[in-house]
Amino acid sequence: MMAQPHEAMPAGTGPRAGATLRLDAISKRFGSVTAVNRVSLEIPAGSFVSLLGPSGSGKTTTLNMIAGFLRPDEGELYFDGRPVANVAPNKRDIGMVFQSYALFPHMTVYDNVAFPLRARGGLDGAAIDRRVREQLEMVRLADFGERFPKQLSGGQRQRVAMARAVVARPSVLLLDEPLGALDKNLRDQLQGEIKKIHRSVGSTFVYVTHDQSEALNLSDLVVVMREGRIEQASDPRTIYQAPETPFVAEFMGGANLLPATVASCSAAVLVLDLHMGGRVLAPASGSKPAEGEEVSLLVRPEDVLIAEKPPADPEVMSLSCSVLDVAYFGDTIRLSLDASGTILTARVPARGSAGLSAGQQVLFCWRQGSARVLRRRRYKP
Repeated sequence: MMAQPHEAMPAGTGPRAGATLRLDAISKRFGSVTAVNRVSLEIPAGSFVSLLGPSGSGKTTTLNMIAGFLRPDEGELYFDGRPVANVAPNKRDIGMVFQSYALFPHMTVYDNVAFPLRARGGLDGAAIDRRVREQLEMVRLADFGERFPKQLSGGQRQRVAMARAVVARPSVLLLDEPLGALDKNLRDQLQGEIKKIHRSVGSTFVYVTHDQSEALNLSDLVVVMREGRIEQASDPRTIYQAPETPFVAEFMGGANLLPATVASCSAAVLVLDLHMGGRVLAPASGSKPAEGEEVSLLVRPEDVLIAEKPPADPEVMSLSCSVLDVAYFGDTIRLSLDASGTILTARVPARGSAGLSAGQQVLFCWRQGSARVLRRRRYKP
């Protein structure tokens, strides 16, 4: 017998804890294409989780299975331990925010926000009015209730969509690239408002995006997807500072990945032969590779030091490079460098770097402890 979905929230109660979600080896195929391949994930109650990845990685398909718009071909989904794979979307106690806003053009802002409460029933007119006005106040549109969507800016329409999605206080709120159609300044502004709304309503937020900075800024948990699988699921700091694979390192932006072969390894240090030439040391952390294994050495651009002479410190590794390009960003300079045919990037403070120019020979340096050795992930078929 199928477990029942969440009951509707009683009128007049405050925010409640969001649902715990569990995805148990769910898969979805469209013809011969496997869009989601045995994805398993635990999402804590009340957390903010971002599904991050390039187009075609399976993140939106995963969101649509959580919403109930798609049924998994294999596996099960659980809301607070209750299986919901066969439960209709309107029985799952979810809210949804789309990139396209999906507002009713013939309704005022007030009526758009009130619609979910009227459709569910159980609240009298006064309770609906109080709830709608609270949500409009929360999204800073208290004076816009009588306007129609066409009279609003894109950012204002997205705020209305957020208010409508949370007015019924769902246990789970799903957001499908809600800021994708907005300009950068407005996206940055609305990110802060989304964080405030999450703290206010207490729902579990699942947020789909291809924007790395959005995911890092908003989330408690970042889930990086690739070709229908989860490549890594970690907190934002770990996903950036300690990526588990070259794909995650590169997708999160600004990765120098130096191909290398492990020459020897000890408990604390790996000796690597770089394919571009030279031997360097790297910390042995995480899953240790074997001698002879092909790996990638990650050096983030912000961890690079530019020098003219070989460093005296044995903890500092270096490669000889020529400067290809110098790009000025106010407080920092981005350098494109050629190291024996491998293009590298450095991001250094602008102060003290004014003399750098294209064609100059420099040393690309980094402290041994700031680098990370990444192994290649091999999936089972």
